[in-house]
Amino acid sequence: MPEMKQEHVFKLATIFVILFAYFYHDPGEYIDLSPVTRSASAIAPARAAIEALPKGPTTAERRRGFKKAVGLTLKQFPSVRQVIVSLNGDEKFDDESGATEKLDLKKQLPSFTRVLLLEQSAETSANVSIGDLNGDGFLDLVLAKGRHWPLIDRVLLNDGHGRFPVAHNLGEVADRSYSVTLADIDRDGDLDVVVGNDAPDPKRVYANDGKGNFHLVSTFGRPEWPTRNASVADVNHDGLPDIIVANRTGDTNGANYVCFNKGKGQFDADCLAFSHESATTITPADMNGDGFVDLIVPHRDGGQSYVYINDGKGGFGRRIPFGPNDAAFRVSEAADFNDDGVMDIVAIDERRGTFICFGQRNRQFSSMVAIQSESGSKAAMPYALTVGDLNRDGAIDVVVGNVEAPSVVYFNDGTGQRFTPVTFGDNKGTVYGFAIGDLDRDGFLDIATARSDAPNVVYFGGVSSHR
Repeated sequence: MPEMKQEHVFKLATIFVILFAYFYHDPGEYIDLSPVTRSASAIAPARAAIEALPKGPTTAERRRGFKKAVGLTLKQFPSVRQVIVSLNGDEKFDDESGATEKLDLKKQLPSFTRVLLLEQSAETSANVSIGDLNGDGFLDLVLAKGRHWPLIDRVLLNDGHGRFPVAHNLGEVADRSYSVTLADIDRDGDLDVVVGNDAPDPKRVYANDGKGNFHLVSTFGRPEWPTRNASVADVNHDGLPDIIVANRTGDTNGANYVCFNKGKGQFDADCLAFSHESATTITPADMNGDGFVDLIVPHRDGGQSYVYINDGKGGFGRRIPFGPNDAAFRVSEAADFNDDGVMDIVAIDERRGTFICFGQRNRQFSSMVAIQSESGSKAAMPYALTVGDLNRDGAIDVVVGNVEAPSVVYFNDGTGQRFTPVTFGDNKGTVYGFAIGDLDRDGFLDIATARSDAPNVVYFGGVSSHR
């Protein structure tokens, strides 16, 4: 096949890239890559990455190298759908030899068995965020610590291999943090940190110096708010990121707020009260396709949940209900799970489990559809939720963390109606928050997990050993 541009090669649905890994038994063994497309420009970056891998004579080491090769190939070429590797170097790809590893990546689901403890102690952490904090191209972590008991939030810097040897305090004040949200609040080109603190602590904004060091630049809202989460979005369309505050007010009178950015990362206590549901998260997303950020408020304490529709200027006078009128939703997320062009809502209810409310063409929402069926043993109590395409098949998957039970990735088959569960982690502590990113740069997405009463941890994605 004549040499073509990478994007043209991989747009051809019938093309499969075959990965030949010739592992020789002598110390000078090497790995080679050649695709059936014969496109040197398409394969050169992956070839260089594979050839840099450590070599070893044992079958186990070859298999580890194979899994790394698959990940790096997926990172360079996300549309690859089949990989074949010779494990014994005989250049034969017959299954009878027992030396061939073949994966259909449409069917093979990632596993999350490799684990890195981020701390040795078990404290009361509530959330984690991922982003490149010091501009070196590697994804770093910020841990929200404290909840009801003051602790100091932590910054963990990635060495490029998914390890975090350098760590320091975000600030010097111990507080009751529930969320640490990354965004370029002051518009200077780096990621700052918005900290959602429970009462009686101030809610804080830390500015980044571009090297992963932070200083307090502003506070927002009022210290007495029972804040559980602070998300960030430009809700009034002025080009400045605003802060959306979720307050768990319970049965008392209270509100959720939008605190508008005054410029240069400055906020004040004069915030817009836009809803009065008791909430532990608020999800910003354009739910009706008009280009403006709407706000999803899942009711935490036995009430009706709503989507508040943005009028384009940061006003939220219209709302649409979703879910039951007695919800105990901890978290919601928005995505088009069934690929119909309409945004859907997934939420976790600690009494009912994990559900999707599908968006309708009339801008209403369907009744709740359970992701998993509850049969046999008592179901785990869900406590954390995030979404993302973890197997890179174009469908949005759902990640759920539980109380004293393993976490689960529900892999979406693309219809939003059928999910395949893959468990990961252990039954220690309570999972409070997730963040997803390729921390070790191997082409597979990893899951950073914040836990209370158990150490915070990263679960690295990789090729499953199960068929």
